[in-house]
Amino acid sequence: MRNITYLIIIVTLFSCCEAKKTTLENSDFTLEKEAIGEVLDDWHKSAAEANYDAYFNAMTNEGIFIGTDASENWTIPEFKKYSKPYFDKGKAWSFTAVERNIYINSDGKIAWFDELLD
Repeated sequence: MRNITYLIIIVTLFSCCEAKKTTLENSDFTLEKEAIGEVLDDWHKSAAEANYDAYFNAMTNEGIFIGTDASENWTIPEFKKYSKPYFDKGKAWSFTAVERNIYINSDGKIAWFDELLD
């Protein structure tokens, strides 16, 4: 399989992720990054299992999904409409993270990530 650079930016990163709080002195946010990583793994699993509700409930409607092609820049409602037939057939997509970077701003209120997927 070929590696695919896959960047997903969500305005309010995964509303269902409730990471444990740490003090601002802990600037590496290890616990939060682990929790976000678990949400992302579950999110990819939901796509692989064609679980439409779990997949899209992990995103906010205000998010933007950036796909594998430069032309793929979807609002979540647009992406839901495009993706629904694939999920309905029980065959969405299956990606495995080869590399993942999770970033959290200094006050711990905003997180974003990028992934290299196989």
